[in-house]
Amino acid sequence: MKNLFLILFLSLAGTAVAQKNTNAYAAVDKAALAMPADKTNSTTAIAAYINSNFQTQTDKVRAIFIWVATNVSYDVDNMFAFNEKETTREKIDKVLRTRKGVCEHYAALFNELCEKCEIPSSVVVGYTRQNNQTGYTRHGWCAARIDGKWRLFDPTWGSGVILNDKFSATINNQYFMADPTALVKTHMPFDPIWQMRERPLTNKEFADGKLVQGKTAQYFSYADTIEAYLKLNDEGKMVAEARRLEQNGVSNQVVHDRLYNLRENI
Repeated sequence: MKNLFLILFLSLAGTAVAQKNTNAYAAVDKAALAMPADKTNSTTAIAAYINSNFQTQTDKVRAIFIWVATNVSYDVDNMFAFNEKETTREKIDKVLRTRKGVCEHYAALFNELCEKCEIPSSVVVGYTRQNNQTGYTRHGWCAARIDGKWRLFDPTWGSGVILNDKFSATINNQYFMADPTALVKTHMPFDPIWQMRERPLTNKEFADGKLVQGKTAQYFSYADTIEAYLKLNDEGKMVAEARRLEQNGVSNQVVHDRLYNLRENI
């Protein structure tokens, strides 16, 4: 993922990127980043602080996003060191201990904090595309249901840039409650439900850069499908994802590997 991650961040650093107006979040950001150090050693303690200081789901998820994106640095030296056997608990404990990680650590931490703040959330796994190149390794981001509507977040890409093989913290609010139409230009989830589009792109369309889906594509009620998916057990979720992933086209190696792993786990 190094080359694509570097390309993305260099392009963002070198061009003017439209940012969301953060004035509405200034007070939330200030309060979230004032969290005492002794409240940051566990997700239970962090969530307790957030629940005590913020009332709405929007404020809580903003506090989670800004705290994670500010307090975790991207681990450039280990960006390829994916540990398939590392549990979610181990990922979270590691990132809280070291304050460094790759996308799976950012996503796991963000997701658990949402859950402990009683915000429905899910880790989204997929791959990326930048500068007409499709990624060859997986990437993880998150979805959370805010006030009844599913929204997308990427705390990794929202946390900073890589310049000269070093991570530089630079908050990018483009990845806070990201617009699904904009995010799908760079982020392709393996399970098309997380595109959050009524007419999702196929893997081939994404790889070919055909990012505007026409009305000829089959209508897809993603909101209803997400709710049904979340009620399944772990095996049922893998079966459902594998079926949708295959229907969406196995057009490259990273998709093939995901489908193979799902089938093996099933």
